[in-house]
Formats: sequence, C-alpha cells, structure tokens
Amino acid sequence: MKKAWQILWKIIKISGITVAAILILLFVGPYLFPDTVAKQIKHWTNQSIKGDLNFTKARLSFFTHFPSLTLTLYDVDLKGSAPFAVDTLLSAEKLGFGVNLEKLIFNHLVSINKIYLNGAFIHVMVNESGQANYNIYVADTTNNTASTDSSAASLHLEKIVVKDSRLVYNDQSVPMLIQADHLYYEGTGDLSKSIFDLASHIRSDSLSFMLNNHDYVRRKALDANLVTSINTKTLALIFQQNKIRMNKLNLAFTGKLDFLKNGYDLDFNISSQNADLYQLVTIFPPEYLDWLEKTTVKGTINLTSTLKGKYIASTGEMPDYGLKLTIRDGFIDYQDAQIPVSQLNGHAEVELPSLDQEKLHVKIDSLSFKLAQDYFRSHLETNGFSEPKIQVLADAKMNLANLKLATGISSFDAKGQLALHLSANGKYSTKIVKTSFRKKDTVIASIPVFDMTCSIKNGYVKYYKVAQPIQNIFLEMHATCPDANYQHAYFKIDTLHATALKNYLEARGIIHASTDYPMDLNLKGSVDLSDIKQVYPLDSLTLSGLMLINISANGKYAPDHHLFPKTTAEFNLKDGFIQTAYYPHPIEKINILLHATDNAGDLNSLNCSLQPASLNFEGKPFYFEGKFKNFDDLNYDLSANGEIDLGKIYQVFARKDIGISGFIRIKANFKGKQSDAKNGRYNQLKNSGSLDVKDLKITQELFPQPFFISTGHFRFEQDKMWFENFLAAYGKSDLQLDGFVENVINYFLGKNEILKANFNLRSKFIDLNEFSVYASPARASSIKKPSTD
Repeated sequence: MKKAWQILWKIIKISGITVAAILILLFVGPYLFPDTVAKQIKHWTNQSIKGDLNFTKARLSFFTHFPSLTLTLYDVDLKGSAPFAVDTLLSAEKLGFGVNLEKLIFNHLVSINKIYLNGAFIHVMVNESGQANYNIYVADTTNNTASTDSSAASLHLEKIVVKDSRLVYNDQSVPMLIQADHLYYEGTGDLSKSIFDLASHIRSDSLSFMLNNHDYVRRKALDANLVTSINTKTLALIFQQNKIRMNKLNLAFTGKLDFLKNGYDLDFNISSQNADLYQLVTIFPPEYLDWLEKTTVKGTINLTSTLKGKYIASTGEMPDYGLKLTIRDGFIDYQDAQIPVSQLNGHAEVELPSLDQEKLHVKIDSLSFKLAQDYFRSHLETNGFSEPKIQVLADAKMNLANLKLATGISSFDAKGQLALHLSANGKYSTKIVKTSFRKKDTVIASIPVFDMTCSIKNGYVKYYKVAQPIQNIFLEMHATCPDANYQHAYFKIDTLHATALKNYLEARGIIHASTDYPMDLNLKGSVDLSDIKQVYPLDSLTLSGLMLINISANGKYAPDHHLFPKTTAEFNLKDGFIQTAYYPHPIEKINILLHATDNAGDLNSLNCSLQPASLNFEGKPFYFEGKFKNFDDLNYDLSANGEIDLGKIYQVFARKDIGISGFIRIKANFKGKQSDAKNGRYNQLKNSGSLDVKDLKITQELFPQPFFISTGHFRFEQDKMWFENFLAAYGKSDLQLDGFVENVINYFLGKNEILKANFNLRSKFIDLNEFSVYASPARASSIKKPSTD
C-alpha cells in the first residue's frame, strides 16, 4: 500500500511540474523570441500590405486564442487600395495573427496560419469601373521564400475567424449591396494551396441584399454551413452541399462562380423542398413579422430560385433568372378568426432572361383559396413588360370583412360583398403616328380582348389613420372589348354610390371607346374638402372648401366631326384652400364656378362660362373670368388680372426636374371670334392688355444652364403680342429682344396654325457651346444677369 502511494505521489509531482512548466512556457515563451515573431510579422505586414495600416499597440500571447501563439494588434485601421486609398477597408478592436508553433520551434520560421478579427467593420467598395478597395495584398512571387528567408514571416492560412463584426459590400459596377450585422464567420482550409476546400460557418443577426436598387433580402437572420471548392489559379468557386437557414426557412445552395477579367460567370441554385409555408413567410420584410406572431400559417411549399449566365457590365451581358414556387394546402388564420383562409393552392413561375424586363415571363398556373363558402380562383400568364402579352382568368365571390379578419390586413378595415369575373387575352401595344406635319404621337395599337363584371354591395372602407369611414358603397359595372381594337371597348356603370360624413358621390353611365365616343353619363356629388382628411390619410396636404359637381352628358364626343354630347354641367368650388408640406403658406380663397350647356349635341351649341373666379396667394389676389360660345367658330370673352410669385407657388406643387422663380403680372382682356382672327378681320377683335415678367429663372434637367429673364414687357393688341424691354441671359450669353408675334389667338385656338414673328435681336456675346446638353453646368456665381446697358 505504501509502495502504491509513493508511485502515485511521483506521478502527481511529475504531472504538476509538467503543467507548471507548460504554463511558465506559455507566459514566458513570447518573451523568449519577440524578435522572431513580432518583428517578423510586422515586417511581413509592411512588405505584403499596400494599404495604410495603423494600430495603437501590439501584444504577443498564447492565451488570446489558446493554444495558438498570437500577435494581436489593437484599434486597427486599414485603408484600401487605389482609388480608395483614403477610405477605410477594415477597422477592428482586435486583429490577431496566429503562428504555426511547430515551424516556429523546430525551423525558427514565422508562418501565419490563422487570422482573428474582433469587433470589426469591413467595408468593401467597388466603383462603377470595377476597381475595388480590397486589392491590398502583395503576393510573394519568389520561390521558397519561407524556407530561405528567416527574417520575414510568411502566410499559409488554415483558419479565419470573425466575431461580432459588420460587413458592407458595395459594388457599384453591378450595382449590388450586401450588409451583415453581428457577423460571425469561421472558415477552415489550407488557403495556401492553389486548389482547396474551404469549410465555412456564417451567422448574422441581420442580413440585407440589394441588387439594382431593389431589396431582395432585408434584415434577415442567417445561419449557414458552406463547403466551397476554391481554385485560385482560375478564380473559380464551387459551392457544394451548402445548408442555409434564413430566419426559419431552410435552403439548399449549390452553384459555381467564376471571376472573369471583366465580370462574373454565375450558376447559382437555391431551393427549399417540402418546407412549411410558415417558414417561407418568416423571410418576408420585417414589418410582417409582428403580423406573423399573431397568425397561424400552415401549408407546404416548394421553392427554387436560379441565376445562371455571365454578368459583364461593359458589354451589357446579364445572367438569366428563374423562380418557381408551389403552395399546397395553405391555411391562414389571423388571431383565431372564425373563418380562416383555407385550401390555399398555387403554382407560379417567373423567368427573366438576361435580367431584361422586356423578356419577363410570369406564369401562375393556378392560385385559389376558400373562405367558408366564398372563393377566389385565378390564372395569369404574361410575356413582356412595356408591351405585354396577357392572359388572365379570375373569379371571386368574397365577404370582404371575413377576408380582412382572416388575413389581418392592418392598413384599413373593409366590409361588403364582392363578386368579380375577369377574363383577358391578348397583347397591349402602342405605335407612333403623325398628328401633323411636324408632330408625332404615341397611341394604343392593340389591347387584350377582355370581359369584366364587378359588383360591391354594402361596401365599407375605413383607414386606421383616420376617424371616419367611406360607406354605403354600391357598385355594379360591366366592361368588355370583343377584339384587339380599343375603340370597340364598352364600359357600363349601372350603379356607383358612396358616402362619407355628409358627403356623397353618385354616378352611372355608358361609354363606348369608338372614334366618336358615344356616352350617357350622370355624375353628381357634394364634397367638403376639409372632410377628406377624416376619411383618407393626407400626410402632406391640407384641403378645405365646398365642391359641388353635377354633370349630365348624352351623345357623341367627336370634335373633329363637330359633335359634342348634349350636356348640362356645373362645377362649383367655394372658399378653396390648398397647402402642401413643400411651402409654409397656402393658396387660398379659391372660388370657381363653371357652367357648360349643349342642347343640340354639336360644337355650335356648346356654351361655357367661367363666372368671376379668384384665388389669393401670399396676400396677392388673382382674378380670371371667361365666356365661350360656338366652338365651331369660337366666340370668346376672357379677362385676367393679378400678380403671382411663380417661385413660391411652384414650391407648393414642387417637381424635381424643373425649377422656376420670378414674378408675373397680367392685366388683359381678350374678346372676339376665331374666324375674325383667321380671316384677318383684326378690327373686330378686342384684345388688349399687358403681361410683365421680372427676374424669371427657369431650370430644366435637359439644359445645363438656367434661363434668366430680368425684365420682359409683353403687350397685347388685337392679334399681336409685342415684346418690349425684353432682357434675357443663358449662362454667359445675353439677349435683347423687341418686336412682335402675330396670329397668336388663332394659333392657340386652331389646329396646324403657324405663328408669325418680326423680331430685332441684339446680343453682346453668345456662347453656342453652352446650349449643348453636354455642356458643364455653371456655378451660381458664373450666371450672368442680362445687362441693361
């Protein structure tokens, strides 16, 4: 017994001494060869990395990534390669280089076989020309450097570990954007070989993927195990038996990626077979996840997505994209609705050859579901985008309240009984035709043959952001076209009725889309514009005023044949008010009263009168009034008086492609007959008044410079408009103009009429290059105001 105890004691002492020696070696080891490790790694870094590398301190230890001997750099900032030399490629709390201990001890060689990143931000950038910021590594092109030069470290990677980091990959040449937050990555493989397998594990709490400015994946959790065969000589990646979990959807990913000199060669396949419909819904945008938590979703799906072909931006060559999705026995029940959506079945295919939207092919063989005894059935197939060939069938009988409860639609509440039948088959296309000697227009060449009936009874819609509903909605309509000629289309509304608060709208009518547009329409309504915000969310628009509409029209509308429906129409807006978020002050005190009558059904009997109308903007009133009779030979009596700040009123209805500022003031009266103007009987015309322009500046995206009119006085006299004191500039060019334009009234009222002019043009300098669309935009300081000298 004593002998056994002595043997045990010796074993304990030897083990303790061994462990103590190892611990001492681990602590002291880094100090035994600091020049061998730290200096050589720093030397290798300076020689092998082109980017500017900065860090606050370095530490050599076994314990940072035990048992590897690791040189850790703290607070790292690494700049990218040209043309991104001033932009950060990598910033990290810690960057560690693991050393091959066997080669260090026995061969006194420093071989980096592991890289560790902690708390990093990796920002990869590629510009539109394909230049990237990650080309910072200078490979050693000499032979046997690691074995002959002991003064420098070498790179023979076997493992890369990234923890709690953020990745942004922004490739403007595609364009493509990938973002991953809280990224964890561990990759193992002999990266020093020209051909090797890389086993990777990737996790991210939030992954986003955008291609051509369209979101395909947005803030999704990712967990993936990948095995990738990499050929560094041919720059080919082969993805083998890769398993991906996105949120709760399991996906299988296989494929190949070849890096070409001017692009990529892709062959990707992502699929999920016999998965749950619930798992598919989890990859929807984040705003749907709260809905999913309250909803029971069942069913089986098969999903396959492919991307195959070459992407070469310089030649425009694009890969083919395909998607197939099948849903079987789907079931949706939001918050235990009494009547769920059931028997949801469908099969859809999307093909996009060469990523060309004009070659888009969408086929939904069937999409159907039931809602108790109600149903929805449909079939759809389209080819093309701008001028698609369409085939669609749809039938529905639906209680909208039950549909809303079952699906949990959150933006609005709906009630009523919907019945729908739709069939369409054919191509929508356009063509260009000449409308005059110089003008062309795009018109509809063909439409699908279609037939549609739709009815809504006891309809009700209430948006959740407002207090009041639109209710008592009744609709009975039928529309059809027996062939591809849109002029043979027929639209009939037997009933259209809706109310909101004290407001109402009623309509019925028939319209034939033939050349003379036979119609029988009746429209009547009363709307207090201030009530609209109570029934429909108007986030950036404030309206008020009482609007009354009463229109009755029966007959043919064919101005070219001097036909106009027998009409009685009245439009009345009292105390109108419009204010948008683009400008702090409103257009107010808008009053318009418009009457139109035609008792005979021709243009000769058409009479319109615009009673004294007015508006007020920035404290300045504007008035206009007009009467128009006999549109075969228009008898007009029109007057306008007021001043408008164009820049400020433009801001109310701001558009991005056009900019305008300046003032106009008009005081003019126009009275006469079109035939008198046409036949030169100018003494019968009573046109007089003036239009003054001041500091008018117009910018348009097609022109590199702004047009600037400092002053312009236009005087109206009979059929002439005189230019007086007209001073303008475009860039460095200046213009002074005087003279007149004649045949003005006939030009505006008639067709194919020609303006006649007699001008004197003076200029001190005209730079024709500035009028080119390729000219460089001038800075504000270089814009020349017209000279008054």
